[in-house]
Amino acid sequence: RLTSLMVLDLYGNSISRLPAEIGQLRALRRLYVDNNELEELPSELGNLRNLLRLYVGQNQLQTCAHDRILALHSRHDS
Repeated sequence: RLTSLMVLDLYGNSISRLPAEIGQLRALRRLYVDNNELEELPSELGNLRNLLRLYVGQNQLQTCAHDRILALHSRHDS
């Protein structure tokens, strides 16, 4: 169990999808998934209430992923 994990760096690993279980990393503050092959982000990212930084550049993300990122961002602004 990685329940106290605060930083997860998966930069440049040719990852094509993130597992839904990523939403169980409740202490996660920074997630680096840039420079991969992601086309979408799992909705379970919404469970990461402590997430402050999400790095997703250089992927193949579709528009719905963009909406999820904005939702995460607005949650921290309120």
